[in-house]
Amino acid sequence: MLKRISHLIFITLLSTLLFACGGGGGDEGGNGTAPPGELTLAFSSVKTFRFSWVDVGDATYYQLLENPDGASGFTQVGSDIPQGTQTFDHIVPLYARINAQYILQSCNATGCTSSGTVSVSGNLVASIGYAKASNTGASDWFGITVSLAADGNTLAVGAISEDSNATGIDGDGANNGASGAGAVYVFTRSGSSWSQQAYIKASNTDVNDWFGRSVSLAADGNTLAVGAISEASNATGIGGNGANNGAAEAGAVYVFTRSGSSWSQQAYIKASNTDAGDWFGRSVSLAADGNTLAVGAIGDSNATGIDGNGANNGASDAGAVYVFTRSGSSWFQQAYVKASNTGTGDQFGSSVSLAADGNTLAVGAGGEDSNATGVNGDQTNNSASSSGAVYLY
Repeated sequence: MLKRISHLIFITLLSTLLFACGGGGGDEGGNGTAPPGELTLAFSSVKTFRFSWVDVGDATYYQLLENPDGASGFTQVGSDIPQGTQTFDHIVPLYARINAQYILQSCNATGCTSSGTVSVSGNLVASIGYAKASNTGASDWFGITVSLAADGNTLAVGAISEDSNATGIDGDGANNGASGAGAVYVFTRSGSSWSQQAYIKASNTDVNDWFGRSVSLAADGNTLAVGAISEASNATGIGGNGANNGAAEAGAVYVFTRSGSSWSQQAYIKASNTDAGDWFGRSVSLAADGNTLAVGAIGDSNATGIDGNGANNGASDAGAVYVFTRSGSSWFQQAYVKASNTGTGDQFGSSVSLAADGNTLAVGAGGEDSNATGVNGDQTNNSASSSGAVYLY
């Protein structure tokens, strides 16, 4: 006969922090084994079900059974788990197992006996991580924008109304000398623990710049683009003079890179046709390798198509998107992108998204007015005010 396991058997769902939740009861069965101890559910930092238990000397193997939706019945997860093993990871998307149930069986030649049944449903609140800034302040709007790296181990968080007048990386965030300047916080995960890696400010921090209004991380988490829509310099292109305030709410984008665990600013990017009120940086998107960057500017000119004349202001808030590419550590503007039916108030560029390879670009225009439906409909009317449109390049 198998000895009854006197220790608890644990399932750990790796999500954000470690919590303990009560296990369920369950039926016992089998022919020659004692049941495993009470099965309980806990939560930790990665979206992985981690099962752990105290090995039983009389068991020759274990079986983990899963009922993925709580209704379709139990089937074995993977192969038999050998005696001597005390942990097992089951990597699944959390959203696909919200009603899942699990049983662990202890087995030998005479048969298997089940633990109690554990249900995921009802315990999911405990799997939610909760992060705050290192310098939390009233009305900072921490979390208005977020971006995760592809592996989920680097997180960028924008706080557009953070008020410190610090500049660069890991400056003094304790003061409130630049109201609404904005900041970005980078968090990283090691094993099951999250920690703040960097506190990032613009190189030209100023009042009401709203640095962090858009954020985008490359797939590996080592390149970060940050939009500051109310940045006011009249500089143009890459690496210009950001010290003046000659173009109110023109906007800017800042690119930061990570080497090891250290961050530094790589580029200060402005439009090729900087103008007051353009909100350049309203949206940003990096390709997976970090070498292509799309930037939305919702207040731009009345040009249409690719690389038109951006010097006029004949269509207020029509919007534009700028595409930049990186070679080595240097950035260049590759394209100036407009809608095919540019119109006043369309706010083309209110959202942007690049494919992983950087060769496909989607652009949202929340204020576009046509009443077309589906794909490639009639763009020429304006009878459905602010119905919105999306354009693919």
